[in-house]
Amino acid sequence: MHLRTPHFMRYRCGFTLIELLVVVSIITLLISIMLPSLGRAKDKGKQTGCAANIRGLDQALNVYLAASDFIMPMNGVIIPKPGGNNTAPTTAYDGNGETDVQKWDLQYGAIWTYTSSNRKLYLCPSDPLTRPGSSSTQMPLQRDPGTGTISVGPGPNGYWSYSVNTVLNSNGQFRNNFSPRGGPSLTAQPWSDPLRTLNILTPAEFVFFIEEDNASNFNDEVFDAPAYNQGDKLTNRHNNGGNIAFADGHAEWYSEVLFDQVIHPSTPTDHASAMLSPYTRMFFPDSGAFALP
Repeated sequence: MHLRTPHFMRYRCGFTLIELLVVVSIITLLISIMLPSLGRAKDKGKQTGCAANIRGLDQALNVYLAASDFIMPMNGVIIPKPGGNNTAPTTAYDGNGETDVQKWDLQYGAIWTYTSSNRKLYLCPSDPLTRPGSSSTQMPLQRDPGTGTISVGPGPNGYWSYSVNTVLNSNGQFRNNFSPRGGPSLTAQPWSDPLRTLNILTPAEFVFFIEEDNASNFNDEVFDAPAYNQGDKLTNRHNNGGNIAFADGHAEWYSEVLFDQVIHPSTPTDHASAMLSPYTRMFFPDSGAFALP
């Protein structure tokens, strides 16, 4: 005789529609909470990779200095300038600067051999690889994913994510804009030429490399001190800021807003007021002491 299970003892299988909707809602909520965190973690990872790259360039320059009697390169820390680095081919450049093709020939830069010939060090993982074109539009760069070689350029603007402090160029013209203690009537320049590491008073506060804004029309692989530049900008690709590497080998993140809003001096010779900005002082080996009374 087959006994039937009483109605009140029967077990129900499956989900009701309401239960399914509750589960879906919970999963959706969890995803919405996790996605921003995952995005931030991914961005943080790229920022860390960028910091590692700029430190790598910093270390390469320090090795170069140790092998060069601690004298800064004549010119062209990243890429050579016309009439600067003696290893540059004589026909590589036109009269106005680097040609489009030679811009990415990093092997002629002063620190190339000290980077283990690693092109990837010169590009931030978050760099969108666009640069301003001649018509002020953003043009894409083409990068080989294996070698990091850039094969198509944007014209006169820079290819690389990082720029070097202009003062590092031993025969650079930038320092000729400055007068030593006592005012513009004196003719002597604030640092000896060539510039040596012994001229750097506080290596932990003196900029070697800076992560430059890819949208800047002034991106040319060199970076002038903030109070004196006319368009060089720190990038904002890492949480509204970018990385800066210092002479002692360490790198730090800085806010793009604070860095790029440094007030310019009221007159070209108003050096003392320009040095009120700590960001400007970071670009001078004597921390701007030459401009003080």
